[in-house]
This record gives sequence, structure tokens and C-alpha cells, in this order.
Amino acid sequence: MQAAGEQTFGIVLGEVAKCLGESEISEEVRRRGFMLWSFVHGLSFLLYDGKTAAMGGDVDLDALLADIGQRVLGDAPA
Repeated sequence: MQAAGEQTFGIVLGEVAKCLGESEISEEVRRRGFMLWSFVHGLSFLLYDGKTAAMGGDVDLDALLADIGQRVLGDAPA
């Protein structure tokens, strides 16, 4: 299971590198990739545990994910 997790995180890092226009996995790619990984991991647990209802309304997941992506990768080249 650990190997599968590492492989999946590697995919995230590869996609972050592409978004940032980098050909290698730099420390900045790792930092931003970890931020995205952490956010999605935490969100997954909140959804699974049914804790998003505590926010007092529906959560627009598409908008939320687009927002976090923009905030973490916002200065990526177009």
C-alpha cells in the first residue's frame, strides 16, 4: 500500500511540475504538490465522515477544488 501511495504522489508531483513549466521535480514542486495532496486528503476525510454539513450549507466541490488549485498553482505559466 505504501508503494501505491508513493506512486500516486509521484503522479501529483509530475502534474504540478507540468503546471509550473518545470522539467524536474524541484523543491518548489514538492512543496506545492504536498499542499495539494494535504488539502485533498483532508477534504476526502471530511466528506467521508460527513463533516461538511457542519459548514451550514452545500459545498461546491468543483469551485472549491478550482480555488485551491488556483491558489497553489496560480502563478504557473499559461
